[in-house]
Amino acid sequence: MSSGSTWRSLPEFSKNEPRYRSETTYSIYFEEVLQTVSSAKQRLEDLPPSAKLVHKTLEFEGECTQKELVTETRLSSRTVRYAISRLEEKELLEQRVSFRDARQKLYSLAE
Repeated sequence: MSSGSTWRSLPEFSKNEPRYRSETTYSIYFEEVLQTVSSAKQRLEDLPPSAKLVHKTLEFEGECTQKELVTETRLSSRTVRYAISRLEEKELLEQRVSFRDARQKLYSLAE
């Protein structure tokens, strides 16, 4: 690398400063992730098939309006409304107002 290079050099680390997270930190983080995932799976198991289908559709498609969910899942509008309400009860779904049309709500999976 020449002295006129535009590459920035990496910061120097002191010998006392850790460069990497410890294995313990990663294992604690991994355990928390597993607990969150298993908790969501348990909440999802108790739901009707229509709610599971809406959940899976949102997982693949991302944010959708109710009308888009009806189209994607091929369920009736009433069934999708029921599925949405059940997912909201279990705190698996978030909603926000659409900027394109304030009358519509956008649904997405809770983080």
